[in-house]
Amino acid sequence: MQSSPNSRSHPVSATTELSRLVACAHLTDVRAARWLDQSARARGMNITAIRVKQWRGFHDKVIYLRRFLSDLPQDSIVLYLDAYDVLINRSADDIWQIYHDMGEGVIFSGELNAYPARYRVAYLEHFNPLPTNYRFLNSGSFMGPRDRLIEILDHLPEDDLHRICHEGSDQAYYAEYYLKHRFSHSDLKIDHYCRLFQNFYHAPWHRFRIEDGLIINEEFGHAPCVLHFSGCSYLDSQQNNVMPEMTRRMLARETHDPMWSVPPLYRPLRQKPDSVDPSTGLAHPDEMTESHLRDYMIRNT
Repeated sequence: MQSSPNSRSHPVSATTELSRLVACAHLTDVRAARWLDQSARARGMNITAIRVKQWRGFHDKVIYLRRFLSDLPQDSIVLYLDAYDVLINRSADDIWQIYHDMGEGVIFSGELNAYPARYRVAYLEHFNPLPTNYRFLNSGSFMGPRDRLIEILDHLPEDDLHRICHEGSDQAYYAEYYLKHRFSHSDLKIDHYCRLFQNFYHAPWHRFRIEDGLIINEEFGHAPCVLHFSGCSYLDSQQNNVMPEMTRRMLARETHDPMWSVPPLYRPLRQKPDSVDPSTGLAHPDEMTESHLRDYMIRNT
């Protein structure tokens, strides 16, 4: 993994268009990002490390990314990633093509959970009817043009940035921007069908398989490009980190069905059609009907 606080990454491809793609991730601990690095190299990608020497809070992720982007060529397309809980599942060529097929713009990962929780009702007001269950913005992985991302990163004064990130992490900063500007800026998107980004928080592992080293989302029938195990969703029910073994399986181009035989730690494996989430008494978030989800979200806001 290349380490550079303010310099552009090497082109990921010799082709003119693909050379505009810059993949980057914040790092304070290079060793902790080894699974991201290994999976990226296996897919022929280079990730540029945005080094943060001393962690001061989530606002640093916004501030350091802004500094990094300011030194990139204006025509750069930036793929931003969290470092320690992310794996690369597809090649740079695939990422570029899928981004183009999705209409480009600024595309955020979608997830099954609304965080911070105070935005739940706002999301419901924006989506009527609701799209897929991956309806909520996750800021652990997103992609967009360099200049447009700088606009987003610059849209609030420093004091407001610190306050929002202190109250709800950098995800609150991006969520507020998205919810405020979604209808006036058509280039803002959430990857509801997990084509670019697969977030595993609350996701049922039994709906995924490994085929020739690729993780396949069976719900949508394709292999997402980036796998993000946010909220410690990389832990199985025995509290083992699945990322090292999963990386090995991906590199060895193995095939497994399902993806993992042990259920995740924070979401019991759904055993039968009428099983429910014991914490809510409802179907798990990814399986709720629209009326159930609206009722659940409003009651828990």
